[in-house]
Amino acid sequence: MRAVFGITLAAAALTLAGGCGGNDRDKDGGGGPGSAALEGTYLLVGMEGPMGKLDEDALKKAGATDAERTWTFKGNQVTCGRKGGRAESGLLHVDSKKNPPEIDIALKDEPVSGVYRSDGDTLTIYAARNAEQRPRELRGTDKTVTLTLRKQ
Repeated sequence: MRAVFGITLAAAALTLAGGCGGNDRDKDGGGGPGSAALEGTYLLVGMEGPMGKLDEDALKKAGATDAERTWTFKGNQVTCGRKGGRAESGLLHVDSKKNPPEIDIALKDEPVSGVYRSDGDTLTIYAARNAEQRPRELRGTDKTVTLTLRKQ
């Protein structure tokens, strides 16, 4: 089961990013219009995409620790947990004035572009590997990964 989780998480990570690092957007410290509303620490409780679907129970059964599933948004920074509990950081840009609201996360050398919905303590991100593939609707496709995060 841990191997399935590792493969699934690796596929999601590759689809989403590939690590952390980033581009030069928002070095002024602002994460764009709407980023303050997303600030906080979240726990990954589900993901779905071409690799399949994992809910929170499946993530836990696969051996994913809370540290590996933790995401933190602050200003123009995002920190995400990775296998082994180490955290990686990247740049965040949010534009809540767009419909649907857009989110860009620059992790490693590859940006992640998506749209999101924030509903109470739940943040759902529909993401693709680049801006050209950014979803235009709040739903997953065969070329996107859907991440469900719960605010802690």
